[in-house]
Amino acid sequence: MNLSRLLLCGLALALSACSSTVFVNLPDGVVSKCDERFVGTWQVKSDGDTPPDQDEPDFLTIEPGCAKFIGTDVAAHEHEDVLDDTEIQFIDGKRHDYVVTRDRPSPDDAESGDTVKDQAYTLHRIRMSRDQRIELLDVNHERISDLLRAGKLHGKSEITAPKKGNRTYENLIESDSAELTRALNDRKVFLREATIVLQRVDAEVLREALSRPKVKTDDQGQSGE
Repeated sequence: MNLSRLLLCGLALALSACSSTVFVNLPDGVVSKCDERFVGTWQVKSDGDTPPDQDEPDFLTIEPGCAKFIGTDVAAHEHEDVLDDTEIQFIDGKRHDYVVTRDRPSPDDAESGDTVKDQAYTLHRIRMSRDQRIELLDVNHERISDLLRAGKLHGKSEITAPKKGNRTYENLIESDSAELTRALNDRKVFLREATIVLQRVDAEVLREALSRPKVKTDDQGQSGE
């Protein structure tokens, strides 16, 4: 369960392909390993009409001090600590707060020859709600590409424009912290609809969900009868 890839492609089912934006540096702010507002049990939801991603956990349990991020697949009765393959940090900024993820280093990174991109960060803005709900907003990849071309950000942007389907963007941002902070204050740089929605629930809700019979799946992840 790789949270970085999930956040990057959380809406992939709604799009013909998956755009991405990764950052070499982080915006200004206080960086920490935990935001205590996230501690607890959460039901993972998809916003709007977007169907849930197949790799998306049904629940996420974040232990005190953010020691573990346990993702639970209810149908398969499976649990996995997201921290096994994903580094997670939080940024307390002056205007906005962010959750930062990146893949943990692996031997394959060195073999790929693109260690800068492999170890770059994904960045999502945190939007807190009064109804015990946390929304993680993805960057607007098209807007980031526009800012690169305008010289307000530095890095690279590869654009794929197929004859059919949506245009996709692959952005690598190399701006320093100050320039990045200014650019992220652009009102169009984050999407308004959340990529991942966390709804706080009582731990009993998770226990009740796991009390249901396990659903058998085939090799393609399809549930059987």
